[in-house]
Amino acid sequence: MSLKSTVRVYNILLLGTTGTGKSTLVNSIANYFTYETLEEALEANEPICVIPSSFDLTLANFKKIIITQYGINRADVGNENHSGASSCTQKPRVYSFYNDEVGFNVIDIPGIGDTRGMMQDAANKKIISDKIKEFTEIHGIFILFKASEPRLTPEIKYNLNETLMLLHASAVPNIMFVITNARGQDYGPGPAMNTLKEYVGDLYEKKKISIELNENTIFCVDNEAYKFQCGWNKSEEYRNEMKDLKGNYIKSWDFSRKVIFKLFEKMYTLSGHNVQLTSSVGQARTVIHCAIGPLATITGYIQRALTPASRQANIETLMKSGNQIKNEVEIEKTLPRTVCTSEKCIEAIKIPGTKRYNFNFNTVCHDKCYLRNVALAKFPEPALEDCQAFDIDGNCTNCGCRVERHMHLSQKQTQKQVLNKVAQQPLTKEEAEKFMDIFVAAQVKEQAKIINAIVKLSIYLKQNAILEYNNAFEERIMLEIRKEQAALSEGVEDSADVITKLQNTLKHYKDQMKAINVSIANGSTSKVTEEEVQEVMTLLFTLPHNGANIRKMYEAESLDCKATPDMKNANPKEIFACCVKYLP
Repeated sequence: MSLKSTVRVYNILLLGTTGTGKSTLVNSIANYFTYETLEEALEANEPICVIPSSFDLTLANFKKIIITQYGINRADVGNENHSGASSCTQKPRVYSFYNDEVGFNVIDIPGIGDTRGMMQDAANKKIISDKIKEFTEIHGIFILFKASEPRLTPEIKYNLNETLMLLHASAVPNIMFVITNARGQDYGPGPAMNTLKEYVGDLYEKKKISIELNENTIFCVDNEAYKFQCGWNKSEEYRNEMKDLKGNYIKSWDFSRKVIFKLFEKMYTLSGHNVQLTSSVGQARTVIHCAIGPLATITGYIQRALTPASRQANIETLMKSGNQIKNEVEIEKTLPRTVCTSEKCIEAIKIPGTKRYNFNFNTVCHDKCYLRNVALAKFPEPALEDCQAFDIDGNCTNCGCRVERHMHLSQKQTQKQVLNKVAQQPLTKEEAEKFMDIFVAAQVKEQAKIINAIVKLSIYLKQNAILEYNNAFEERIMLEIRKEQAALSEGVEDSADVITKLQNTLKHYKDQMKAINVSIANGSTSKVTEEEVQEVMTLLFTLPHNGANIRKMYEAESLDCKATPDMKNANPKEIFACCVKYLP
């Protein structure tokens, strides 16, 4: 459906974790815009169902009846998975409510916190990003929250973080919180208010981003009247049993309809958020997140290449055959697993015929771990508290280490040494030493470029994103240090030198970031653009000595952020139109 150019159009993005009732809310909105009262809706006995829905209703004798509504497009029923173990909305849909004067496009998208696991979450975020790009402006960003959420659990915090990470910082004025299932809390926010206050307070403390929590940003509804409508329409037995309770649902309808109208009226007063800004920050975030791990690993490789032992081994090889020892990365995809990154749980495995080591997480604390809401290759990762490997106090029942030392992985990286021909004949000692002087200088230069790149990427997110992954590079460098500590315990003497170099690199990075944070706070840091982010990545991929390994590891990390094949077949232009009688 294409709205006439004379119609004012407002675009609304519906965000929320799986199970907060996005689809039920959209169906309720369709009925609030079609019928003025619940009595009118029941008299018409035609519930407006724009999204296929199916749910159980239990009668007084505990008999269960299944209510199914196929929606305005029966062919779309497959887009809603109603299995108790699965999430509902599978692919993005746009529901357009309009009359002759105004139209509201409600963009319903898959929920963050998908019950199918972290890889589906990554795919969902890609789908959301692609869907948003179809619009030039977003006027409202509705984040759904259940009134019964009593505390800020790691799962809730993860879901809120992942939701806000999709958005550009300039989208904050367009954010509204819709509290669902509010009747049990006397149509107020209930325990969810404290949860939101804690989260928003933490956001302001860490990012100085202020999201107001008041009657202009929090809207409490209960959409139980929609299910009552459907039961009334489908089952005579339900009508007979529930007719005396109709007054409760009338009250719920009247209250929620009034709140929904107030919420949509607010769209008239807001400036549209430029979608290009959110799309750009989303793309940059994916690039940056996928680059952090590889850059930390390469930093470890560089520091080892700078040790006297590595230099001497190369000089000997050059003098013997004209070959230089070169490190190459090999990557093997695995099923998701929870591993421990503590020093005692990292194994140093000698590479045959060399003085080098590969590192293995020898403590796989939960193999084939399909826990949802977990970021890959990131630690500390609060959502891992829900992994079955940990007891109630956050201690691993397998290795005994704290949850903060654990990480979720879906790949295994190893390095191998190959001989790279740099001369047709053996070099003299003087030639070999000169060659290594040039090589070491080049490695030092590339290390500086890598650190500068990470700083620039961090600046971009700090300037443009509501949230960014804090300290991700520091965490990964600390992991490289623990790997070398494991090697040191195996008798690899030059690991002590590598550890010192890594610690110095980390200090240099932290000093730079400290200065940058002060500069940003004072408003004296130059703006980093999306084009510069792409330029940084191109620079990293084309580094003469380390670019190929960076690209290989980056591409492996990126696979987890791409849409799954079945998602690519979705029709991104599909809009379901619903001409309605009442609009704010």
